[in-house]
Amino acid sequence: MIRKYRHLFVLCSVIFFSPGCGKKGNKGLARTYHKMAVAHLTDQTMSDSSLRQALAYVDQALTLVPDAWQSLALKATLLFKLSRHQQSMDCFVRALSCCTTLQQKADVRNNYACVLAQNGKQEQALELWHELACDQHYLTPEVALVNQGKVLVEQGKFSQAKRCFADAVMRAPDFLDARYYLALVASWLDDWLLANHELENILFVAPDHAGAQALKAYVEQCKNGLYKQA
Repeated sequence: MIRKYRHLFVLCSVIFFSPGCGKKGNKGLARTYHKMAVAHLTDQTMSDSSLRQALAYVDQALTLVPDAWQSLALKATLLFKLSRHQQSMDCFVRALSCCTTLQQKADVRNNYACVLAQNGKQEQALELWHELACDQHYLTPEVALVNQGKVLVEQGKFSQAKRCFADAVMRAPDFLDARYYLALVASWLDDWLLANHELENILFVAPDHAGAQALKAYVEQCKNGLYKQA
Protein backbone atom coordinates (compact mmCIF):
# COMPACT_ATOMS: atom_id res chain seq x y z
CA MET A 1 0.00 0.00 0.00
CA ILE A 2 1.24 3.48 -0.84
CA ARG A 3 1.82 5.52 2.31
CA LYS A 4 4.70 7.99 2.13
CA TYR A 5 3.69 11.50 1.13
CA ARG A 6 6.14 14.03 -0.22
CA HIS A 7 6.25 16.07 2.99
CA LEU A 8 9.98 16.84 2.65
CA PHE A 9 9.44 18.74 -0.60
CA VAL A 10 9.76 22.16 1.01
CA LEU A 11 11.92 21.12 3.94
CA CYS A 12 15.18 20.73 2.03
CA SER A 13 14.55 23.33 -0.64
CA VAL A 14 13.79 26.34 1.56
CA ILE A 15 17.19 27.82 2.25
CA PHE A 16 16.67 31.50 1.47
CA PHE A 17 15.61 33.93 4.15
CA SER A 18 12.99 36.52 3.30
CA PRO A 19 12.71 39.77 5.23
CA GLY A 20 11.12 39.63 8.64
CA CYS A 21 11.11 41.58 11.83
CA GLY A 22 14.37 42.00 13.68
CA LYS A 23 17.62 43.85 13.23
CA LYS A 24 19.73 43.43 10.10
CA GLY A 25 22.45 41.62 12.03
CA ASN A 26 19.89 39.27 13.53
CA LYS A 27 18.61 38.36 10.06
CA GLY A 28 22.08 37.43 8.90
CA LEU A 29 22.71 35.24 11.95
CA ALA A 30 19.24 33.70 11.64
CA ARG A 31 19.99 32.86 8.00
CA THR A 32 23.18 31.12 9.14
CA TYR A 33 21.32 29.06 11.74
CA HIS A 34 18.71 28.10 9.15
CA LYS A 35 21.37 26.91 6.72
CA MET A 36 23.06 24.94 9.50
CA ALA A 37 19.73 23.21 10.15
CA VAL A 38 19.36 22.28 6.48
CA ALA A 39 22.96 20.99 6.44
CA HIS A 40 22.00 18.42 9.09
CA LEU A 41 19.32 17.02 6.76
CA THR A 42 21.65 15.84 4.02
CA ASP A 43 22.22 12.59 5.92
CA GLN A 44 20.23 9.88 4.14
CA THR A 45 19.41 8.14 7.43
CA MET A 46 17.59 11.19 8.83
CA SER A 47 18.39 9.99 12.35
CA ASP A 48 16.54 11.40 15.35
CA SER A 49 19.75 13.03 16.56
CA SER A 50 20.18 14.84 13.22
CA LEU A 51 16.56 15.97 13.31
CA ARG A 52 16.86 17.21 16.89
CA GLN A 53 20.06 19.10 16.11
CA ALA A 54 18.42 20.68 13.06
CA LEU A 55 15.45 21.65 15.20
CA ALA A 56 17.74 23.30 17.74
CA TYR A 57 19.32 25.42 15.00
CA VAL A 58 15.89 26.37 13.63
CA ASP A 59 14.76 27.42 17.09
CA GLN A 60 17.81 29.67 17.33
CA ALA A 61 16.94 31.23 13.98
CA LEU A 62 13.37 31.84 15.09
CA THR A 63 14.53 33.43 18.32
CA LEU A 64 16.21 36.07 16.17
CA VAL A 65 13.52 36.39 13.47
CA PRO A 66 10.23 34.96 14.81
CA ASP A 67 8.14 35.50 11.66
CA ALA A 68 10.47 33.84 9.12
CA TRP A 69 8.09 31.56 7.21
CA GLN A 70 10.92 29.37 5.87
CA SER A 71 12.17 28.53 9.34
CA LEU A 72 8.65 27.98 10.62
CA ALA A 73 7.90 25.60 7.74
CA LEU A 74 11.16 23.77 8.34
CA LYS A 75 10.45 23.53 12.07
CA ALA A 76 6.96 22.19 11.37
CA THR A 77 8.35 19.44 9.13
CA LEU A 78 11.04 18.54 11.66
CA LEU A 79 8.43 18.29 14.41
CA PHE A 80 6.43 15.97 12.20
CA LYS A 81 9.46 13.75 11.56
CA LEU A 82 9.98 13.61 15.32
CA SER A 83 6.34 12.46 15.79
CA ARG A 84 5.29 15.70 17.50
CA HIS A 85 2.31 15.91 15.22
CA GLN A 86 0.06 18.45 16.92
CA GLN A 87 2.96 20.84 17.40
CA SER A 88 3.82 20.33 13.75
CA MET A 89 0.32 21.25 12.58
CA ASP A 90 0.26 24.33 14.84
CA CYS A 91 3.62 25.42 13.45
CA PHE A 92 2.42 25.01 9.87
CA VAL A 93 -0.57 27.25 10.60
CA ARG A 94 1.81 29.86 11.98
CA ALA A 95 4.09 29.53 8.93
CA LEU A 96 1.15 30.07 6.59
CA SER A 97 0.20 33.24 8.47
CA CYS A 98 3.73 34.59 7.97
CA CYS A 99 4.00 33.95 4.23
CA THR A 100 4.23 37.18 2.26
CA THR A 101 3.50 35.83 -1.25
CA LEU A 102 1.01 33.37 -2.71
CA GLN A 103 3.83 31.19 -4.00
CA GLN A 104 5.32 30.87 -0.53
CA LYS A 105 1.94 29.97 0.90
CA ALA A 106 1.37 27.33 -1.80
CA ASP A 107 4.67 25.60 -1.03
CA VAL A 108 3.93 25.48 2.70
CA ARG A 109 0.38 24.23 2.11
CA ASN A 110 1.70 21.10 0.38
CA ASN A 111 3.73 20.14 3.45
CA TYR A 112 0.84 21.01 5.74
CA ALA A 113 -1.45 18.76 3.73
CA CYS A 114 1.04 15.89 4.11
CA VAL A 115 0.97 16.26 7.88
CA LEU A 116 -2.83 16.43 7.91
CA ALA A 117 -3.04 13.24 5.85
CA GLN A 118 -0.65 11.40 8.16
CA ASN A 119 -2.80 12.42 11.14
CA GLY A 120 -6.10 11.08 9.87
CA LYS A 121 -7.35 14.37 8.42
CA GLN A 122 -7.38 13.01 4.89
CA GLU A 123 -10.35 14.97 3.59
CA GLN A 124 -8.74 18.26 4.62
CA ALA A 125 -5.52 17.16 2.96
CA LEU A 126 -7.32 16.18 -0.24
CA GLU A 127 -9.04 19.55 -0.36
CA LEU A 128 -5.72 21.37 -0.01
CA TRP A 129 -4.06 19.26 -2.72
CA HIS A 130 -7.02 19.73 -5.03
CA GLU A 131 -6.67 23.50 -4.64
CA LEU A 132 -2.90 23.35 -5.15
CA ALA A 133 -3.26 21.33 -8.35
CA CYS A 134 -5.27 24.25 -9.76
CA ASP A 135 -3.18 27.02 -8.16
CA GLN A 136 -1.12 28.96 -10.68
CA HIS A 137 1.22 30.02 -7.89
CA TYR A 138 2.15 26.41 -7.05
CA LEU A 139 4.99 25.45 -9.36
CA THR A 140 4.74 21.66 -9.02
CA PRO A 141 1.05 20.72 -9.31
CA GLU A 142 2.10 17.17 -10.23
CA VAL A 143 3.29 16.69 -6.64
CA ALA A 144 -0.12 17.66 -5.29
CA LEU A 145 -1.78 15.27 -7.75
CA VAL A 146 0.43 12.35 -6.73
CA ASN A 147 -0.20 13.05 -3.05
CA GLN A 148 -3.94 13.11 -3.76
CA GLY A 149 -3.62 9.78 -5.52
CA LYS A 150 -1.83 8.18 -2.59
CA VAL A 151 -4.60 9.17 -0.18
CA LEU A 152 -7.25 7.92 -2.58
CA VAL A 153 -5.43 4.59 -2.80
CA GLU A 154 -5.54 4.31 1.00
CA GLN A 155 -9.27 4.99 0.81
CA GLY A 156 -9.68 2.21 -1.78
CA LYS A 157 -10.70 4.68 -4.50
CA PHE A 158 -8.42 3.23 -7.16
CA SER A 159 -10.17 4.68 -10.21
CA GLN A 160 -9.99 8.21 -8.80
CA ALA A 161 -6.35 7.66 -7.84
CA LYS A 162 -5.63 6.49 -11.37
CA ARG A 163 -7.01 9.75 -12.76
CA CYS A 164 -4.81 11.79 -10.39
CA PHE A 165 -1.66 9.89 -11.36
CA ALA A 166 -2.54 10.15 -15.06
CA ASP A 167 -3.05 13.91 -14.72
CA ALA A 168 0.32 14.20 -12.96
CA VAL A 169 2.01 12.32 -15.83
CA MET A 170 0.31 14.56 -18.38
CA ARG A 171 1.56 17.69 -16.60
CA ALA A 172 5.06 16.38 -15.89
CA PRO A 173 5.98 13.50 -18.26
CA ASP A 174 9.44 13.15 -16.68
CA PHE A 175 8.02 12.64 -13.18
CA LEU A 176 8.83 8.93 -12.82
CA ASP A 177 7.09 8.56 -9.45
CA ALA A 178 3.80 9.54 -11.06
CA ARG A 179 4.35 7.03 -13.88
CA TYR A 180 5.19 4.26 -11.42
CA TYR A 181 2.13 4.87 -9.25
CA LEU A 182 -0.04 5.05 -12.37
CA ALA A 183 1.34 1.69 -13.52
CA LEU A 184 0.80 0.20 -10.06
CA VAL A 185 -2.82 1.29 -9.79
CA ALA A 186 -3.47 0.29 -13.41
CA SER A 187 -2.25 -3.22 -12.57
CA TRP A 188 -4.64 -3.37 -9.62
CA LEU A 189 -7.46 -2.43 -11.98
CA ASP A 190 -6.34 -5.07 -14.53
CA ASP A 191 -5.48 -2.36 -17.04
CA TRP A 192 -2.45 -4.30 -18.25
CA LEU A 193 -1.98 -2.24 -21.41
CA LEU A 194 -1.62 1.03 -19.49
CA ALA A 195 0.53 -0.55 -16.78
CA ASN A 196 2.91 -2.02 -19.35
CA HIS A 197 3.06 1.25 -21.30
CA GLU A 198 4.04 3.27 -18.22
CA LEU A 199 6.58 0.70 -17.07
CA GLU A 200 8.25 0.67 -20.47
CA ASN A 201 8.50 4.47 -20.33
CA ILE A 202 10.10 4.30 -16.89
CA LEU A 203 12.59 1.59 -17.81
CA PHE A 204 13.57 3.38 -21.01
CA VAL A 205 14.69 6.37 -18.92
CA ALA A 206 15.76 4.49 -15.78
CA PRO A 207 16.55 0.86 -16.68
CA ASP A 208 17.72 0.12 -13.11
CA HIS A 209 14.43 1.22 -11.50
CA ALA A 210 13.92 -1.76 -9.17
CA GLY A 211 10.23 -1.10 -8.51
CA ALA A 212 9.43 -0.85 -12.21
CA GLN A 213 11.42 -3.99 -12.95
CA ALA A 214 9.53 -6.00 -10.32
CA LEU A 215 6.15 -4.64 -11.35
CA LYS A 216 6.82 -5.32 -15.04
CA ALA A 217 7.65 -8.95 -14.22
CA TYR A 218 4.38 -9.21 -12.31
CA VAL A 219 2.40 -7.60 -15.13
CA GLU A 220 3.94 -9.95 -17.69
CA GLN A 221 3.12 -12.93 -15.48
CA CYS A 222 -0.49 -11.81 -15.14
CA LYS A 223 -0.84 -11.14 -18.86
CA ASN A 224 0.57 -14.58 -19.72
CA GLY A 225 -1.84 -16.18 -17.28
CA LEU A 226 -4.76 -14.45 -18.96
CA TYR A 227 -3.60 -15.58 -22.39
CA LYS A 228 -3.33 -19.20 -21.20
CA GLN A 229 -6.84 -19.07 -19.75
CA ALA A 230 -8.18 -17.73 -23.06
